[in-house]
Amino acid sequence: MDYGEKLYKLRKQKLLSQETVANELNVSRQSVSLWETNQSSPSMENLIALAKLYQVSLDELVGIKDLKDYKEEPMYSSTFKLDKTAIYRRDHYYLYTKKDASLAFLTLFFFIFALTSFIGAIQVRDAFQQYILIMGFASLIIGYMFYPLNMMKNMLRNGKNGNITFDFFDDHIEVLKDINGKTEIPYNDISYYVAKKGFYILIKKDRNRLYIENQFSSEFNDFLTTKIEKRKKIRPFWLI
Repeated sequence: MDYGEKLYKLRKQKLLSQETVANELNVSRQSVSLWETNQSSPSMENLIALAKLYQVSLDELVGIKDLKDYKEEPMYSSTFKLDKTAIYRRDHYYLYTKKDASLAFLTLFFFIFALTSFIGAIQVRDAFQQYILIMGFASLIIGYMFYPLNMMKNMLRNGKNGNITFDFFDDHIEVLKDINGKTEIPYNDISYYVAKKGFYILIKKDRNRLYIENQFSSEFNDFLTTKIEKRKKIRPFWLI
């Protein structure tokens, strides 16, 4: 008998519903369902709580005698390559930060200055006209390079991370990168998330963003909503 079936039978023996168990452990009913169908495994904390709730030993519950031998399985997982398209969607599709807004403003400023210079040059009929034309053209070129160069630098730097894996557990997310190793992010550190076609963007409280390709079942969005606030669109930094 696998541990999921054990969890199911122990719950039935105690005449408890999945919702009751979920309330006792302060998790979602969906989490309990995933445990009982072997689609995920409970965290160490929840495993101990289940053993106490069902009044059994850990050995009887999941067949382990030492907690060090237990390995929690993620409820959902997504692995993909963080390419230039993913980085653009994550970092540059909106004006997320003050840096992005400043660079975009400089680009717009130089464009307006260049346009004004060209209009002025048309109306001037002396030697100064050439100087204005040159300055306007140079400003146009320089202005257009601020934001695009920043975007390209970011894409080249982050595009070296290779494959990235997001594992969703009951109380946290594990991010595994080929280069930087593993990072654990509690759900409490994430402000909200936005669901787009084919991907999710999770906005952390420090304004950093997590880009995740949608490789999940339809139930994943319901699961994530129980952990993190869902919004229709990403708010710019001045509305946070």
